[in-house]
Amino acid sequence: WWTAARAGDDTGRRVDASPTPVLRRLLPPLAVLVTLLMAGAGMLLWHQHQQQLAGEIAVHVSEVTRDLRIGLDQQAVGLTAAAQPIAADPGVRKALRKGDAARLLAVWRPVFETLHRENQLTHFYFFDKNRVCLLRVHKPESRGDLINRFTALEAERTGKAASGIELGSLGTFTLRVVQPVFDGGTLVGYVELGKEIEEVLRTLRTHSGNQLAVVIRKAHLNRQSWEEGMRLLGREADWDRLPRSVVFYTSQGRLPDAFAPMADHDATGGHAHGATEREIASDGKDWRVSVTPLHDASGTEVGDLLIMDDVSAEKAAFVRLLALGGTAGGVVLALLL
Repeated sequence: WWTAARAGDDTGRRVDASPTPVLRRLLPPLAVLVTLLMAGAGMLLWHQHQQQLAGEIAVHVSEVTRDLRIGLDQQAVGLTAAAQPIAADPGVRKALRKGDAARLLAVWRPVFETLHRENQLTHFYFFDKNRVCLLRVHKPESRGDLINRFTALEAERTGKAASGIELGSLGTFTLRVVQPVFDGGTLVGYVELGKEIEEVLRTLRTHSGNQLAVVIRKAHLNRQSWEEGMRLLGREADWDRLPRSVVFYTSQGRLPDAFAPMADHDATGGHAHGATEREIASDGKDWRVSVTPLHDASGTEVGDLLIMDDVSAEKAAFVRLLALGGTAGGVVLALLL
């Protein structure tokens, strides 16, 4: 009797002391909880990463547009400094009074060729006092048209030099300076100097490390004139590539097809310039593409500046971070199970 009772007592203690059934019931929900925590942490990290990247891109876009404005202002100062002595030249004043285009061409064509070669000057005009083009030194066969661009009208209104970027008759996006010419207090005409904005864009691309492109709305262009202007500049003139816009400049030589939808957005469709970026994969890289509007001297929106930022390194670093976190979580789950 004593032996049987002791055996029964030992058996009872073994059953009561074993925790195995309880742990087996707790492990599955615990594993699910850990998995959910890992997924939530991953989503939170991804959201924070996207917010941080968007903030950095917004700052970068602001810096690029600021530098573009500063670069154009500096170039305008240089063009104004070059136009003023031309306007002060007695020979220029006399030729403008007489409408002597031949004299102006003979004297100033060598100057234009030097400025074109050394300073990338592309436009050199003389207007009479009524803003009729007396001479295009860069294109002598084209003359006699009335110049109604904003810079010319502003120079007429103020009697002072006016500058800004404008679309010309050939559809080129040009920084222009118009300087009134006075002789004894009497207006006798105007001098205009201009250069394409490509030089400023190349400098921006070098400093920022971004790829850049400029597109212009077809609504502001004449196809034949634009194609002629592109040929003169030695650029591709693919009018039919995009429905609403043409590519005026791209730092990549040719704008990749992946970026075309951003380049040709519908400006009337509520596109949020500078507020919304899009991530695009192209040529094995990940890009954040931002679009900011370009306005001419009158304030009219005539096109867009595309800023393409390579974020491949940042994205790869974040993926590695997630992979490490996932590996650590897997080890925890393995230990639990």
